[in-house]
Amino acid sequence: MKRLILAAISCTAIGIGLWLARSSHEPPPISADQQAKGEGLAVDTDGVEIFKKVLWREPLPEDKILNAERRQWSESGNITRWQWFLHVEAGSDLSGYLREANAFGLRSTDEAEITDAPAWFPTDHSAFEIKRAGQLVFLFRKGSNEFFASSQGKGFTKPLPTQTPAPVSTPQPQGRIPTTPPPNPE
Repeated sequence: MKRLILAAISCTAIGIGLWLARSSHEPPPISADQQAKGEGLAVDTDGVEIFKKVLWREPLPEDKILNAERRQWSESGNITRWQWFLHVEAGSDLSGYLREANAFGLRSTDEAEITDAPAWFPTDHSAFEIKRAGQLVFLFRKGSNEFFASSQGKGFTKPLPTQTPAPVSTPQPQGRIPTTPPPNPE
């Protein structure tokens, strides 16, 4: 019962902390306890790696990655939440891939609903064409090949262990096996 109460208090505290942090542009700090356990928030700003994970392709020399950030929260070795932001001046191939080919099935919308974005991510979306697919949001600057993109989600857990099916035992014949088929009355 104590564990349940402590878990409820912890969840409430985390929820309040995330709610308070939602208006800031800085990710929540990592406690010394979390750092010692290798848990908490990890921030990656390697633009090329984030580009590859987000767009499922290598950037071409004409694609200019201007800003990138990926945040990942973990607990007990499992990613519990992730969020990324990307700012790119796209080359003609990437622009066609995203806009004409619509590789991610984006649909036009009026709302972007982007939370906890870094300071370089735009908050005024009036100069952008907004497209989204679920949590995936692209802000295409009108009249240019520049775009901002963001997505977030819950984490990933380790898969359940696979169970090998119990071996099926086949009955072993007793005695002599006939060498001819049984009679077939017509």
